[in-house]
Amino acid sequence: MTEIRNPRQTNEEQINIIDLFQKIWGQKWLIFIVTLVVLILALAYVLTSKPIYSVSVVLSPAPVNKFGSIAGDIGIERLQVTRSVISFGTDLASDALALVVKNFESASVLKGFDDSWGGRGSYKVEVIKENFPFVPVSVSVISDSAAGSKEYLDGYMEYVSKITATQLNDYFQALRVSHTISPDSLYVVERFSELPTNPIRPRKFQIMVLALVLGVILGVFSSLVRLAILERSAEMN
Repeated sequence: MTEIRNPRQTNEEQINIIDLFQKIWGQKWLIFIVTLVVLILALAYVLTSKPIYSVSVVLSPAPVNKFGSIAGDIGIERLQVTRSVISFGTDLASDALALVVKNFESASVLKGFDDSWGGRGSYKVEVIKENFPFVPVSVSVISDSAAGSKEYLDGYMEYVSKITATQLNDYFQALRVSHTISPDSLYVVERFSELPTNPIRPRKFQIMVLALVLGVILGVFSSLVRLAILERSAEMN
């Protein structure tokens, strides 16, 4: 059954909303002051926070021709591989990149590089990868120094590449493979590291917008509290 609302009741509700809005608008200076205080605090945080920068590279498996000689030395027939010659080569390229990524994530490898780096600053290494072969991998370095992040990432890439090439060549030598692989043949750099111009934190624009919204909300809330206190005081008097 449809409820029939009293037109008079509806008009009274509309009047109450308008009256409340007018009362809040009468407290506009309080809303302005609260919003201004919140914006000043947010601005102080933005100006005093140490900027954090991120530098990244994107790596993908090396082309199959980089591993042709090695695949030939290993011998597909000797390994009883049932897949095609091309598949065998692409698997070698994908496995080489997987070993590179594993070394990037290795705590012992990172410690070895940090020891050689000399402890110049604090850096965080992040590796973003998918659980699928032949998918590019992203390696990032995060720190409070833009130039330092790029220098650290470039140095760490070179360090990891040399270690990985040594590991693979030792493995190939154990298989009596005469050919070797160089560090620059382990992967393809799809996107090189670049000196960052803008920090990833703090996000100044987003922080100031959120501060504005929060300031207005707190200002309206403060005005409602003040109105409630004034009305209660008037009733008691």
